[in-house]
Amino acid sequence: MPTQKIPLPQKTRLDDEKTTIADNEGARIVDMYIDQQGNYRKRPCLKLLKDLGVTTKMDGLFWWDEKKIMIMVSGGRIYRMTSKTGEFEDVTGTDLLVKGNKVSMVNDGSRVIMANGGKIMTYVFNATPEFITDAQAPTAVTHLGYLDQYILALEKDKELFWNSDVGDVTNWTSTSWQQTQSNPDIATSLLVSNGEINVVSRESYEFWWNDGITPFSRLDQKTLQNGCIAPHSHVDAAGSKLWVDNLRQILQLDGINPVPVSGLIDNQLQGTAPIADAQAFFIKFGAEPFYVVNFPTANKTFTYNLLSKQWGEWGAWNTSKGDWDEFKCNVYAYSPVWDLHVMGDANTGKVFSFDANTFQDDSNEVRSLIKTGHISYGTSRRKRSNKVRFVMKRGAGGESGNEPVFQFRWKDNGKDWSTWRTKSLGKLGEDQITVEFSRLGMYKTRQYEIVHSGNSDFILVDAEEDVDLMRS
Repeated sequence: MPTQKIPLPQKTRLDDEKTTIADNEGARIVDMYIDQQGNYRKRPCLKLLKDLGVTTKMDGLFWWDEKKIMIMVSGGRIYRMTSKTGEFEDVTGTDLLVKGNKVSMVNDGSRVIMANGGKIMTYVFNATPEFITDAQAPTAVTHLGYLDQYILALEKDKELFWNSDVGDVTNWTSTSWQQTQSNPDIATSLLVSNGEINVVSRESYEFWWNDGITPFSRLDQKTLQNGCIAPHSHVDAAGSKLWVDNLRQILQLDGINPVPVSGLIDNQLQGTAPIADAQAFFIKFGAEPFYVVNFPTANKTFTYNLLSKQWGEWGAWNTSKGDWDEFKCNVYAYSPVWDLHVMGDANTGKVFSFDANTFQDDSNEVRSLIKTGHISYGTSRRKRSNKVRFVMKRGAGGESGNEPVFQFRWKDNGKDWSTWRTKSLGKLGEDQITVEFSRLGMYKTRQYEIVHSGNSDFILVDAEEDVDLMRS
């Protein structure tokens, strides 16, 4: 049998013990992603920008472009970051917003408006944040939107959303609300995208527009019978919407058609821990657009690349249990002025930059994994593996000038894993791009696992195997 390309995973099924996995449908990709050239890259990592010095998690990040500052919320307090190096100020001095709930924020040009389950708060630059005092304004708001100078507010556990007076967030009218109509169920999420209001309930998805009279009307022809059970999984991904629906699957809105995209990970979403607490964000890092969704109760984070249609996992390696916990961060904002991707810690008041030149998460190990499917090269006959050859980035070095390594092992015929084999990624400046392993035994089907956990970059370009086909 001639040299074979090892079918590195192009699809991730996350059910790696099932021998039915096809050659190119790998079991797992963790803390890596497949770029547009087909290379497997270690994801960017978290570089500490600032520790706010509080023990509560980050509940919100928002880039205020007019003032060139980052608004941050943790433990009910509001902070502002004034430079890309992390200088910040506490602008509240006390706890104001609801603690522990994700904060929805919009900008009307002169102020940032925010809410996370309680009253609506406004923040004018260099002034003290204050709640809206109008007695007719909603007082338990979970989501905000901005359209045509109206502030839109979704009221908690109700079938309706409110709108402020035009051009004035401080004034509200008791009759200025719209009720969801397609199903008599609770509205769970609201966002404004492409000039439309997207209102999702537990069993339906409605689209509203400014008709200039009422002022908002529902677009009847676009109503979907796909609800949302995880209010903060609903994300605008550069015009495309994704969310966890009432059937515990993840949908992507393609025009007006909801397309299930989570088929390869549905076994992880069905019948597992409650997922209503899912919290997602969209990040476009370089050419790669990711929908990142944390499931805190299930302790998992999945990522979906909207270009490659590839699912993967991001996480925090837990040495004691030998597996990954959910990704360390749960909120995100991008500053185009600073060219800075900012993320907030899901457990503490730390704020990070998401950095392609950083190779650890806040100085903690990042363990990258590629696990293939059960490889047979199209036949169940026995095979002898003479050599496995990897093409990868070498001479990566480490930040401390060390010589990083990666590890490699295999599982034959669905039985036990071999011992790890280790190879160097080369000292800084080395340009030899291939690494080989020899004398790898006999098998009918084989699963490969490649791991990197050093403080360095890791890029796998290709893999091939010199294999002989036995007569029986």
